[in-house]
Amino acid sequence: MTEDWRAHAERARDGDMAAFGKLVDRFKTSICAVVQPVLKDWHHVEDIAQETFVAAWERISELRDAASFRRWLHTIAHNLAVSRVRALAARPARTLGGVEEKRIRSFPAGSRCEITAGGPSSATLARVRRVVLALPNGYGAILVMRHVDGLSLEEIAQVTGRGMASVKAILYRARILARQELLRAGLDPGRVLDAL
Repeated sequence: MTEDWRAHAERARDGDMAAFGKLVDRFKTSICAVVQPVLKDWHHVEDIAQETFVAAWERISELRDAASFRRWLHTIAHNLAVSRVRALAARPARTLGGVEEKRIRSFPAGSRCEITAGGPSSATLARVRRVVLALPNGYGAILVMRHVDGLSLEEIAQVTGRGMASVKAILYRARILARQELLRAGLDPGRVLDAL
């Protein structure tokens, strides 16, 4: 369903809920992967992914060009994730019996938001997912947008609110760092990055 998403976006814009459901299936993984480095807490990641699709469905009639659906969806997800982080920062830390609440900092290998690709085994992909999404400074999110979802550099710049030069530099550094971390984890960076 690589290119079918544009046709589904067009039909969804015309009110076809089944077509929108296919878009949810196509993009749920990448939306989770994109917001995970921002939110870090699995529960918030799932919430924002759901909120993203709800907001997209509610505002689908505002989408001018079905071909821009992918970028539009990522922008909604990014903005919701940033808003959630700000809201969480504004509230006092919760405690459980005097012990500070621990944050979940790993992206679990769940079926709802799992990164999948042909080639490497699911165990290898789980290791790759942990390495890529643990990269600092949102590098993992940029790699996912570019290599999993196929967003152009211009689209990534628009989604993240960064300039093109910044996106290019981040992507360059992210690839180098990902290769180093994958090698450190005992994985073949060429093989697994190509599979993404």
